[in-house]
Amino acid sequence: MQKVNFITLALAFEGSLILVALALGWLVGVNPFAALALDADAAILGIAATVPPLLAVNVAARFEFDAVTRLMRWLENNLMPHLRGASLTQLAMLSILAGVGEEALFRGVIQVAIGDVFTPWVGLLAASAIFGLAHYVNLSYAVYAGLFGLYLGWLMITWDTLLAPIIAHALYDFLALIFLMRGETQTNE
Repeated sequence: MQKVNFITLALAFEGSLILVALALGWLVGVNPFAALALDADAAILGIAATVPPLLAVNVAARFEFDAVTRLMRWLENNLMPHLRGASLTQLAMLSILAGVGEEALFRGVIQVAIGDVFTPWVGLLAASAIFGLAHYVNLSYAVYAGLFGLYLGWLMITWDTLLAPIIAHALYDFLALIFLMRGETQTNE
């Protein structure tokens, strides 16, 4: 029996979130892609919106904040060994599926559904908290993910598009994975 590798499982998991978003959206009467407008302005916004979270992580890492140091150590010890040998194409596909699947689920369904019942800002806070909890591998990562979710949800509310958070999420993940892979390569040399 052939062992299924981590990348294949990760791609399947992230891709399945699109189906989860569609199913949950159907159950609660929310189209996860209703705010997805494919236009150049939203794409440019998504690319530009990648810069602040990258800068935040870079500054925190340079100042060696304890929480960030612990998070980086966790990622290096627990995630990176599974990604060894992954191609740039595989990392890009994983990042794209994470951007589309997670944003469709957390921003496109959860944030909108809760926002429809209460207010968009309550939906933003609730979806961000759930996003953080869904990424709980340690407290630092859960808090960072929750704050990142807050930022992505704010993008959607402010510019009324799901495309910008999808692109920002996918591009951030891709660049972060490349950074981590590069760091691991330099560490192993």
